[in-house]
Amino acid sequence: MIQDIETNDNYRSLNVSQNIQIYILNSVAWPLKKIQNDQTSFPKCFQAQMDQYLKQYQNSYKNRKLVWLFNEGSAELLFVSNNNKYFQGKYALKSNTYQMIICLQINDEKNYQCTLKDLQIKTKIPKEIFDINLIPLIKNKILQLEGGQNNQLESIIKNQLESIVSINTSFENQKKVIFVVPKQFTYISQKEQENIDKEVEQSRVMIIKAYIVRIMKSKKVMSYKDLLEETINLVKNCSKTFYPNVKQFKKCIEDLQDDYITRRQEDPNTFDYVP
Repeated sequence: MIQDIETNDNYRSLNVSQNIQIYILNSVAWPLKKIQNDQTSFPKCFQAQMDQYLKQYQNSYKNRKLVWLFNEGSAELLFVSNNNKYFQGKYALKSNTYQMIICLQINDEKNYQCTLKDLQIKTKIPKEIFDINLIPLIKNKILQLEGGQNNQLESIIKNQLESIVSINTSFENQKKVIFVVPKQFTYISQKEQENIDKEVEQSRVMIIKAYIVRIMKSKKVMSYKDLLEETINLVKNCSKTFYPNVKQFKKCIEDLQDDYITRRQEDPNTFDYVP
């Protein structure tokens, strides 16, 4: 996590636009959920900056891979309605990244409208996620769906893909800030959370093992106490993604025995490196 802060500080100059802020997070340190097969397209207005950021980062870290997590992002859209009844028609929309992409895509369309099918194809948002995020935009009357009543929305969005969706240019609301992030989209089941935690733990254990082997290869012989202290310090100072604990260290020692290290029979607290 500390390393992520330093990395983002180093690349802060690339976030030159006031319209977008990019953060790089290490998958080992952060329990982030990745949507499988997510090929969502960047909005055209951000594409050039995204490409510049990616190019600069890959020039510095050639062996690292960046995966965009649209599901972890948030957005604030400022828009003006033709209806000046409240706030002179000026509103702020608090959304997630998918909803921002949907709104910006419709805004680029002729007459600010298109079919559900075209909208989903152009944004490339996975269909299930597209449906979940579109519904709150329509229910809050940010967007309008042809023939769409609230009790029919899910059915129309799912089955009637030629229906027209458009921007509500006469939008009005007594609240200046409108929140539209769907609750079910932000929810992570207990099983999913357990799987995420398990993957993070496995990744951390692999890192600890690598440092133990590196230390033992260099020192050849070490006591349990010295190996524990040096491993924890090395992971803290070099990895900077998490702080290992004794429980993790013990598990790694058990897994590495015989293949990479051995305990001395006469002194179980001393380890020898296995070349």
